[in-house]
Amino acid sequence: MSGNEGMYLDQLDAAQVAESLAADPILTANEDLEAVLRPIVDSAEGRGVEDLKVVIVDRDPQGFTDLRNFAEEIVAESGGTVIVRSPFSVGTSSDAEPRAALELGQYEMMEEPNEYIEGFEAFVDEVGGYAVPLFDYSLLAGGAIVAVFAVLAVVWWMRSHGRQRPAGAADGAARRSASPASA
Repeated sequence: MSGNEGMYLDQLDAAQVAESLAADPILTANEDLEAVLRPIVDSAEGRGVEDLKVVIVDRDPQGFTDLRNFAEEIVAESGGTVIVRSPFSVGTSSDAEPRAALELGQYEMMEEPNEYIEGFEAFVDEVGGYAVPLFDYSLLAGGAIVAVFAVLAVVWWMRSHGRQRPAGAADGAARRSASPASA
């Protein structure tokens, strides 16, 4: 959909938009914006964001979650990672990227709402480079647990295979302590 007639969320159908995005991953009424977004969308997969699709609408919706809901409808129709961007708001959804990554990407994108290009670059960089921070900590905790068990195993082995007492040494001490009491 191109030309200068404008695109408004309340006039779009998710199934039709998903069909359009299957042919071209950018849907906007602004041809100039489409031209500058093309390299970002084309490079997204190589930067870690698979199957990126972009919808640009020309007016902010009435509802706070309308853009995200529309993005979720598109993902339900065709999968991938979808950004629905309006002048001062953004909604995203993905069947491949974690919600936390999308939220961080949205935040980065809207840092300067008038800078569309920088915002899309920041989104792709943030989502593509996202790693669950707890994963690093869980590896550290797992390594610590393995180390503790290894130390315990070594201590147990040393105690069980350590200095052997002579066969009657323990019995002899018991006999000596028992002898005076019986006499």
